[in-house]
Amino acid sequence: MAPPEFPPGQPPNPPDVAVRRLLRNHPKIPPGSACAAEFRALGLGQLPILEWDVEQPW
Repeated sequence: MAPPEFPPGQPPNPPDVAVRRLLRNHPKIPPGSACAAEFRALGLGQLPILEWDVEQPW
């Protein structure tokens, strides 16, 4: 089976589940911090490092 073809110069987008799994144990950014506000202002508010997890806050 041949590997999937992607447009030249564009890497494939990883599945959302894979990204979340990779970033799950990364240090979290406190949700009320200025850094978190900057990420949200840039449209990056959905990054897993900004998600609050009661069992594993950061």
